[in-house]
Amino acid sequence: MDNDEGDSDSNSSSSGSNVENGILYQNIRSSEQVDDATDFVCDLYYQDEPLSQMLAISKEEIEAEERRLIKNDLSGNTSFVAFDGETGELCGVIVNVCPIPSSSLDEIQNPTAHEKCATIARFLDLIGSELQWYNPVYYIDIVVVDAMYRRRGICRKLIQRSEQQASRLGCKIIAAVATSKFSKELFLRDNYELHKEINYRDYVDAVTKQRPFINPPAPHFSAALLIKRLNQTNNQTYVIPY
Repeated sequence: MDNDEGDSDSNSSSSGSNVENGILYQNIRSSEQVDDATDFVCDLYYQDEPLSQMLAISKEEIEAEERRLIKNDLSGNTSFVAFDGETGELCGVIVNVCPIPSSSLDEIQNPTAHEKCATIARFLDLIGSELQWYNPVYYIDIVVVDAMYRRRGICRKLIQRSEQQASRLGCKIIAAVATSKFSKELFLRDNYELHKEINYRDYVDAVTKQRPFINPPAPHFSAALLIKRLNQTNNQTYVIPY
């Protein structure tokens, strides 16, 4: 997930869109938006994401399997996009899933043919294994912001809209797996709770018995499961104490 910081005032419209500091935020609804957001994620997300870097996932491998998985998630009416209000350029996407599948590996059509994708799926299944206890869970899968638009609060605003939607859907938990140091710090600043953390070098794949992530790119040395407990009151969200 890409890091972004900042905040701004909002201006809501009856169409379900929000404009804040010149950025238009929308819930993804149309097939055209799904296609554009899929292209955006495939083009920008994997070049910076630590798991993809460590496994050296190629553009061809992204096109072969990851594109299908992302498009499927974006089609669930739970994801959001951010556009430049002046140019109309797509500048941010958050990919959300609700409810979460029982296994990330089940989503891969041919794990043998897509071994790297299956390796990542097994890792994500392990770090997020306890989420099934809390279903329905609203899961933030991917957040990516174009480098030209970072440090403008776009990532945080996309997350806030996701939290509001999770509350409206009756979810008690919103969760994310942060695979980079920067994304973990962002969620912690937004009152997410560190629920589990796995050091990349320590992880042993249950199938191959190998350590696939022995060379993590600094400063991203671990992945973390972060959760926020939600209460549904007047469509507002806040952390519920234990």
